[in-house]
Amino acid sequence: MNESESSDLQSILLKSLGGDKLSDIGREKHDEEVLQKKIEQHFTTYVMNFKELEDNLINKRLGEMESRLMARLEQLSSRIESDFDQKLGKAKRESGDGQSSLSNEISDLASAIANQRNEFDMVSCRFNALIVVSYRIARYVKFFHSTKF
Repeated sequence: MNESESSDLQSILLKSLGGDKLSDIGREKHDEEVLQKKIEQHFTTYVMNFKELEDNLINKRLGEMESRLMARLEQLSSRIESDFDQKLGKAKRESGDGQSSLSNEISDLASAIANQRNEFDMVSCRFNALIVVSYRIARYVKFFHSTKF
């Protein structure tokens, strides 16, 4: 159907139904569009509210899980601490001077590390000084070669 036939059909409908009927059809079509937009808006609002509710439920659930896990972690850490304290106490009783000899060894190692660090720093300074000297010598040699007659 082309445009002229469509306009003829509309005019025939207008005459047969009366002018008000055609405007009622247009109004109904407009009302349907408004209704469709409202439905889409309500659906969008529903989906957003649903997602917000879902997010709130997820956050609540995660909070509950976190509190349970923290309680469990606290139990396990206290159990580990008590086991460690028991084993440490047992080792102290068995070795007597074990802890003091161990701390002496640790302090000796710390001193040795500090001495090695000092030696490394001295060697590093000497190396840097040698690099500076060799660079200066290379510059002077280059200068003298360029000034030869």
